[in-house]
Amino acid sequence: MKNAITILFFLAYFFTYSQSKDVNYVIDFINTKQGLSHNFVTSIVSDDLNIKWIGTENGITKYNGYDFDYIKPGKGYDGLLNENIEVLFKDSDNNLWIGTKSGGLSYLDIKNNTIKNYNHLIDLENEGDLRVTALSQDDDGNIWIGTWNKGVFVIDYKNEKLLRQFKSVSTIFSIVKDFNGNVWFAMSRRLYKYIPIEDRTERYLFKTLITNILSDSYRNKVWITISGTNNNNLYSYDYNTNGIESIETGVPSQFSRELFIDKNHHLWVGTWGYGVYKSNLDLSKFEKIQLVSKTSANVSANYNIILDIHQDKNDIMWLATANGGLVRLIEDNGFKNADKLIGNPVLESHLNILSVHRNDNNLFIGTVFSGVYYGKNFSQLKQIKEIGNTRIYTLYEYNKKLFIGTVNGFFVFDLVLEKIIFSSNIIIKATSFYVDNERNLYIGSQQKGLAIVK
Repeated sequence: MKNAITILFFLAYFFTYSQSKDVNYVIDFINTKQGLSHNFVTSIVSDDLNIKWIGTENGITKYNGYDFDYIKPGKGYDGLLNENIEVLFKDSDNNLWIGTKSGGLSYLDIKNNTIKNYNHLIDLENEGDLRVTALSQDDDGNIWIGTWNKGVFVIDYKNEKLLRQFKSVSTIFSIVKDFNGNVWFAMSRRLYKYIPIEDRTERYLFKTLITNILSDSYRNKVWITISGTNNNNLYSYDYNTNGIESIETGVPSQFSRELFIDKNHHLWVGTWGYGVYKSNLDLSKFEKIQLVSKTSANVSANYNIILDIHQDKNDIMWLATANGGLVRLIEDNGFKNADKLIGNPVLESHLNILSVHRNDNNLFIGTVFSGVYYGKNFSQLKQIKEIGNTRIYTLYEYNKKLFIGTVNGFFVFDLVLEKIIFSSNIIIKATSFYVDNERNLYIGSQQKGLAIVK
């Protein structure tokens, strides 16, 4: 029993969601319930202070890990003409470029919290509803702008000059500067490589629409995805051979939109309708990451469309989804044999443990997705139904009562009657409890500070 309690103690700190034989993740969901301005998230970037800037259909959400702030058109942000954000890009000076679905191009000076619009350089026909779909920056500091049906613009924003335009009526889904300083962009089935030192462009033709481009210095390649039914191939331009190659991924998607390479050189593919996949190092296998467990209250269909993938300086992975907001993944090695201690079939297959409490009569386990389980021993654990399938932050006992902090509020469980006798959603994300000598109850929360109740 001592060894069992020791293992569960560690589980309280290293809660994991197993993904494969080698990788486990702690998975968290951030949506409008937590403070996100909209659950349709198109883009996410981190600034130099690791603050997150999140583009949504309802403006930009700024998230510092604790608090949410919002940037929307209107007073104070006259330079942002549309709240429907298409793409975000952080430049080399730690400023944020904003592409919108109908308000064109804007620039956020992060230090001064001011926004300026740059449509006067790219809206050449004065249409007023320019849609910006891709952003990048070359080695000279010029900003490259891809649009819905006006092609690619290159601007010297500091001197407010339009340097050139590559005209096209096709949507520009991606613009990337590679590790050699060349700039890649696609117009429908045509892939272009612009070589600045020679001021010339090379062209490569594909069978169907090109949807994403990614630079890979580790493999000396530039990766390309194309659309098409039953097309599981991933293409690349190989600098070693100066030719186009392909690999079979087994990743199903008619419109693979997002590619990403993490710091360990694994290739991630975010799909349109089939979730997210991650490769092994030699790219011989792509494995789907199950974002939502069978016991989770989240709807798995909300996380099948991945619009952006980002890794921050703490190596945390962030996924932008079309319906579920953000998904945050923290890699962890986890435990391989804890299921041998627990007899409950739900917990056996889903060992996400955040908190553990043991009194004279029962063992209590707070989970990430499945609420609270308790019982005389590990083989007799049963769920407290009144709490339901939700995230449990903390368990605290006082005077034969168990205080249970959850993502949506807190509960009081009578240890004698073995039932819930009180619940409240006034204080969400209750992370700690304490009762002092004068019987004051202190409730610590993740977002609302400290509350004191008699």
